Amino acid sequence: MIKFYPTHLHPSAPLLTLPVKGKTIAQSLKRIAPDFAMDKYHRFSLKLDGVPVPEAAWPTTQVTEDSALDLYPKVGDPVTALYIVVAVVAVAALYMAMNIPEPGSGPGQGDDIPLRGAMGNRVRLGDPVRELLGRDRVFPDYIMPPIQRFEGRRSIVTTMTLCVGVGRYLKPVSTMRVGDTPFSIYGPDIDYAFYEPGESLAGDPRAIIWAPCGEVGTTDAGTQGLDLAATAPSSTGVIADALVLAGNVVTLAGADPAFPESWGVGTIVTLITPSTYQITAVAGYDRIAGELSGLDPYVGMPVSLIDDVEYDLVVASYSPYVAPVPGVGGSPSEVVASAAPASYDYSEETANWSVTFQGETRAISLAADYGTMSGLVAEITAQLSGMRLVAQDQSGRLRIVEPSSPYQGGVLSQTGAPSAVFGPSPTYTVGTASAGGTPEQQAFITLNNAGGGPFTGLPQGSQRLALGFRDHLYRITALEDYNATVERLTDTLAIDADWPGFEGRTLLDFTLQSDQASAINWIGPYLLCPPEETTDMIEFEIFFPQGLAYYKSSGSRRAWGVTVEFQWRDAAISGSEWQSVPRHYVDSTENAIGFTNAVAVPAGSRPLGRWRRVQGQGGSKVRDTVYVKSARCRLASPASYPGVTIMTLSIRGGDRLAAQSNRMISLVAERIYDEGEARSIKGAYLCVTDSLGIPRSRVDVEQLNALEAAYWGPRGERYDFAHVKQMSARDVLQQICAAGMGHQTYSGSLISAIREGVQPVRGTITPHELTGELVSNFITPGPDDFNGVDVKYRNGTTFTEEIMVCRLPGLEATKVDTVTIDGVTDPVIAWRIGMRILRKHQGSRWHYTGETEMDAQAYEYLDHVLLADDVPHTTITALIEGAELDEVADLYLLEVGEPLDWSVTAPRAIIRRHDGTATQLFTPVRGSSDYQVFVPAAVIDFELLTDDPHIEQARLLFGPSSKVGYPAMMSLIKPGSDGSTRFEAEQYSEYFYADDNNVPA
Repeated sequence: MIKFYPTHLHPSAPLLTLPVKGKTIAQSLKRIAPDFAMDKYHRFSLKLDGVPVPEAAWPTTQVTEDSALDLYPKVGDPVTALYIVVAVVAVAALYMAMNIPEPGSGPGQGDDIPLRGAMGNRVRLGDPVRELLGRDRVFPDYIMPPIQRFEGRRSIVTTMTLCVGVGRYLKPVSTMRVGDTPFSIYGPDIDYAFYEPGESLAGDPRAIIWAPCGEVGTTDAGTQGLDLAATAPSSTGVIADALVLAGNVVTLAGADPAFPESWGVGTIVTLITPSTYQITAVAGYDRIAGELSGLDPYVGMPVSLIDDVEYDLVVASYSPYVAPVPGVGGSPSEVVASAAPASYDYSEETANWSVTFQGETRAISLAADYGTMSGLVAEITAQLSGMRLVAQDQSGRLRIVEPSSPYQGGVLSQTGAPSAVFGPSPTYTVGTASAGGTPEQQAFITLNNAGGGPFTGLPQGSQRLALGFRDHLYRITALEDYNATVERLTDTLAIDADWPGFEGRTLLDFTLQSDQASAINWIGPYLLCPPEETTDMIEFEIFFPQGLAYYKSSGSRRAWGVTVEFQWRDAAISGSEWQSVPRHYVDSTENAIGFTNAVAVPAGSRPLGRWRRVQGQGGSKVRDTVYVKSARCRLASPASYPGVTIMTLSIRGGDRLAAQSNRMISLVAERIYDEGEARSIKGAYLCVTDSLGIPRSRVDVEQLNALEAAYWGPRGERYDFAHVKQMSARDVLQQICAAGMGHQTYSGSLISAIREGVQPVRGTITPHELTGELVSNFITPGPDDFNGVDVKYRNGTTFTEEIMVCRLPGLEATKVDTVTIDGVTDPVIAWRIGMRILRKHQGSRWHYTGETEMDAQAYEYLDHVLLADDVPHTTITALIEGAELDEVADLYLLEVGEPLDWSVTAPRAIIRRHDGTATQLFTPVRGSSDYQVFVPAAVIDFELLTDDPHIEQARLLFGPSSKVGYPAMMSLIKPGSDGSTRFEAEQYSEYFYADDNNVPA
């Protein structure tokens, strides 16, 4: 079995299971996914019976129905590592398999055109422009609405202009994708260009703004646009089974025939009168020979020809009828029925037979109600056209005979002649050939296309065609009972005074209708231009979702045409006239097709537009449903976009594109900084301050350089984040510093940054500095304490949200804190930050508050300080009142103002300098009294002043080695208006940073 798994990182159930169908791995994959090919990039790896198989071996590795073929997303693939791509491929393959039409089932469903093209991120008015700092996978935002246009009827090209983000970027083409598919897969079907901030877009048509008309187009509910069915003309037609033509008189025949009540003298009608013609290919033309007296053609005459589809043509040449020159002697071959026809109605039970004469066999078929003997004779004569035979009425019996001399003679035979037509025993006469004479030559014409060039392509032999003056229009001059007298109209609606009238015959396959009596219906009008805007160009799409075709009774498909009329007028001009733009579409396809139409209008127009279909909808044998899929107008467009990187793109859509659920355009972009390496924390920091207009003199650049050189750079700490929501500058700077395990802060008058971690003591705050008591709060461990941390971060390889699990050895995680870290894309860094948080959950118990005069302002946020109180037998603080250097012993003898308790275990001491900073911790040596202490000379690394009243005296902090003061980090320093300073501090311990250099197990 073939099993599709969502990941190989941990055990999981397969998303889909399919049978193995093929002798090799490659054959099996091809069976389930027809688009599979070995020369394509494959987003999955596989195992055969638990053993990995390299791609190169797939075409040769044998499999059986019992093989276990397991497919997984590739590890580290920048697009699909955590996406369930294989499931999408498999489902798409199953969909394709279920929708393959069965052969031999007649007209097929046809293929849809995938109308949804590639997409970018949608944006709302007022949303901030993306500000990418570092590197990330981004989905560029629309600068303007995307445009879809039809190319070649079956292809849709989507064009768009997208904003990558503020600033300049590195944009590797290998990272660009539509959904999960690399650009390279599309080859020439995709084209794109990038424009740096402020660079001119002139000459790129994709950067032109087209404003769509919201009232015209597809919807999320699945509609294809504006359905033009409601605009089809409601033609009125006659009720008749047959039509009898004689000169300029048209007579209705059949059961209860009638003309529409709305018809009268002056009504213009469409009258289509087919006839049988012989088609032969001669000198690059189709020669059309037959009875042409009713057409009365001449060279240059505009005509309409209907053969399943209507063509507008021009007569290229005309040869009139040439009568036969009788020969000498001879007699006609004939067959005469032995009885009158049993019926003239063959609509329910057809009559079929064949006639053979002079080596040619012609199949005859009667399948309608012909009404009278005249109708039956006319139908059989039409089907015998070109054999020099005609049907005649001989005293109520049917006769097939050579009509005139010179006769060919010979045997005239029939196969399967129906008794309902010829009686039980028809009589056959074998004629004799005439001597001399010339057979008749039927009239014939050749035609040119309306645009020039020979018209060809009609099936050869006997064909049923309708030929008439362009559009087949006539005007009624008299109307009485079942008879209408008509005059022929030209293509300019002028009366054709030279028209001789119709040749006399009876028709069953006729069309007699009028569009004149019905109102013209329109969809619209719609204002195509946004308020306060003008345009000089309109575009609209016409869409045939079911194709455009006509099916003959035999099931064969022929071309069909539909005319759509578009009208527009300028809404800015009161009473402006409607301008008509007709478009005619012809095709022979059951696949969905579409057309993009462009209409130029005067510059400065605000057009209203409306549409209608000119012809009525065809019947059950016609596919001609038509929609207006979209409409838009061209607006004035910016020549450039300062400050942002722009991407223009065009992509030709198809089944490959539409099959994807994710069609977003994406790329992995990397911000280019004016100062600082790409992705560096320093570069991101300075980029923000520069964008705010803060001069470098107000930024602690020296500190940033030091942190970048000592920590951020060597440790691979980066900041990668695309800012798409509004944030304060301070929050952004804090987020940037947090990615480097630090904090944004202020150093004097400079905007600066610090790194949190193991640090020496920066200073001390003792009872000598405090104006009140030091308040210490202890948080007791309890069951509600977090004993585990899960860190959510965005992986810099897969660009998906992942979770790093942070746990302490031997500690069961019963309550887990879930935190999100933005800007960190390295799993190791995310884990280290999470371990810091976890260790603080477990080890940070003390919180301190106190108040000094201005002493606390000597420190900065998160400085490591030692706090002391006056609790007996703990830490003792004393002012240093005198100092004497023993150069031989290299010791200072200090006089202090408080007695020191030398009974404590392993005493240690630290000195607070005059500026509030602290020396290193050292081991003191007792002097001659409790008020004296020896200190190594190296500890006194400053000028120790003991008798200057203008200088804050130095302090000695003395206590047992286990607790020389309370280690803390300053978390708040808040000066008061009265000269006091309140501070808060959190417990400091190197335990919190024990994993700063470790990696997850």
